[in-house]
Amino acid sequence: MVTELNGYKIKEIKGGGHHSLACTADGQLITWGRADGSQIGLKLADIPKEHLVHDERGAARILQKPTVIPGKL
Repeated sequence: MVTELNGYKIKEIKGGGHHSLACTADGQLITWGRADGSQIGLKLADIPKEHLVHDERGAARILQKPTVIPGKL
């Protein structure tokens, strides 16, 4: 269960090999998962560091907090 999705009325959810997307009833697009290859549709610099998992070299790898993609209504 992805408890961070509580409060959203999820219409559809899809999982990729390394990331996931959810669409809300009001048209918001939410993403989380692997982020180091632009899979999530967000710039890593725009994401709070505490929402990301970093590897041993400090590179951001995974968006662990489901995040709304701005402007995708």
